[in-house]
Amino acid sequence: MAELILRIGTVGPNPKSQDGDILIAYNNRRIWQVNASVICHVRKEGFQLSGLRKNTGLAKAFRDRCMQYKFERVSINELKRIDQFTQEEQIFTYPTGQLDKKVQRMMNINNPLIWGSVAHEIWYGGKIHQEIDVVNSIWQMIEEKTPMRKVNYGLAPRGFEDLKQRLTLPVDDFDDGTALDYETPDQISKNILNLEKKMVEKKFTLRKRCFMLNYETLDLPVSIDDIRDKTKSVDIRKQIQPINRAASVLQKPELTEEEKTEILDKYDIPKVK
Repeated sequence: MAELILRIGTVGPNPKSQDGDILIAYNNRRIWQVNASVICHVRKEGFQLSGLRKNTGLAKAFRDRCMQYKFERVSINELKRIDQFTQEEQIFTYPTGQLDKKVQRMMNINNPLIWGSVAHEIWYGGKIHQEIDVVNSIWQMIEEKTPMRKVNYGLAPRGFEDLKQRLTLPVDDFDDGTALDYETPDQISKNILNLEKKMVEKKFTLRKRCFMLNYETLDLPVSIDDIRDKTKSVDIRKQIQPINRAASVLQKPELTEEEKTEILDKYDIPKVK
C-alpha cells in the first residue's frame, strides 16, 4: 500500500498550494526506506569512551548498506575510500599530521558520525542509495538484529500535528517516476537580468503541484468538516481500502497564457523576451 499526502485548504491563488494538491507521494519502497531510516537513526545510539560511535549498532550497519563511500583510516597518513557498490578502492595520502587534524575537526562537531577505533576511524559519504534491493537489504539486517519486522511498517511515519494539517490517504502502489511527477511543481524558465546586469535563465513556479486528488468525492469515514478542522488529528489509513489512483488522481489542466502572465506578474520580474 502506498500513500498520498494532500494539502487541506487553499493557501492562496497560484502559485500557492491548492486544496487537494498532492504534496508528498510515498510508494511502498519509500515508506519502507523512511521507516528503516528512523529505526536506524544515529541519535538512538551512544558513543564509545573515545568519543567515536559504537560499532555494533544499527546506524553503522545501515550505512554499510546504503552509503556510496566508506572511508577507513589505514595508517597515520593514509585514508582508504571504498565504493561500496563497485568495490573500487582508492588510497589518499596526507602530509604528516593533516589526517589527524581532519579527524579532529570532524570529532569537534555536534554528534560526530565517526565509527571504528582511535587511529582507525571510519566514516561514510557520497550518494545515499535507496533502490528497492538496498532497502530490502537494510530490512533484512534490521530483522536479524531486532524483533522488528518489515511487515509491521507499511505506513509512513506521520506526526500528530502533521495529521492536523494534511490528509494522508492510502492508494495503490506506484513507481518512483510517478512519485516524481506528483511532487514536481509547474515551472517556467525566463531570461532575466541579474544584479551584475547579465542575462541569466531562472525558473519561476506557476503552481506548486500539477496533480491533485479531490477528496470531497470519496466515501470517507470522517466528515469533510473534520478533515478541514486544523484542531483535529485525522488518520484514516487503517480504516479504508487503498484508493484507486486511476479513478481519483487528476492532472490539472494546462494554464492559459493569460494565467501564466498573471502569476508571473506577482514575481515583479522584468519582461525580457
